[in-house]
Amino acid sequence: MLFKTLRNLFLLSVLSISCLAQEPVIDGPEKASVNTPVWLKLNLPEGATGKFDNHFVDINPEHVVSGAALFIATAAGDYRIVAVYIIEKEITFVEKTISVSGGPVAPNDESISKTNIEKWLAKVPKDCCNEEIEHPITGEKITRQKAIGQTFLNIGKAADAIGSIAGLELMLSTALTTVLGDDTAAWQEFADKIDNGLLLIKNDPKSTVQEYAALYILIGETLNGETK
Repeated sequence: MLFKTLRNLFLLSVLSISCLAQEPVIDGPEKASVNTPVWLKLNLPEGATGKFDNHFVDINPEHVVSGAALFIATAAGDYRIVAVYIIEKEITFVEKTISVSGGPVAPNDESISKTNIEKWLAKVPKDCCNEEIEHPITGEKITRQKAIGQTFLNIGKAADAIGSIAGLELMLSTALTTVLGDDTAAWQEFADKIDNGLLLIKNDPKSTVQEYAALYILIGETLNGETK
């Protein structure tokens, strides 16, 4: 790896090593095939700590070493992998996009609809949905399900200001990292279903940011029990 290699090259000056080591990076391929496992590594500067967001990757410590992640996709598309790291109490994010090819996009019966969202939500343990937390932005007491729903709603309604699907995704990934906290495993299957459904719109070249945002709003309203 770059940082490890530079550290071992004793002919480089200490200043050079210090400068180059300040670039956190997710090491791993940028392209992959459907149903093919990919290993990723989080390389950080000395003194920094961090971890992967497990939205798309497996970081279970029982079979994945610290600082690594296992990525595998069952549908073609672009997947944004996000990690968070801390340097001197400052929280920052680093990301990598992996383009997956060689298989079909998520099937139509996995599309985003009120019925499907409720079906996927039913598989999340009730105690996880109803867990009361303090909203990281408003400070109000709210269930985790409603906090997640409100996150989708707020970002979906801000689509015109954000201006792009990539921007919506980045905002969502960043916000959900805080809202979900450390207990993300219970929501993983739900998240995977949502991601696959969103791919149906994202991979359609005719789709607009407004159409994509409308799905965020539908997800948010369903989680909050606001749809008819």
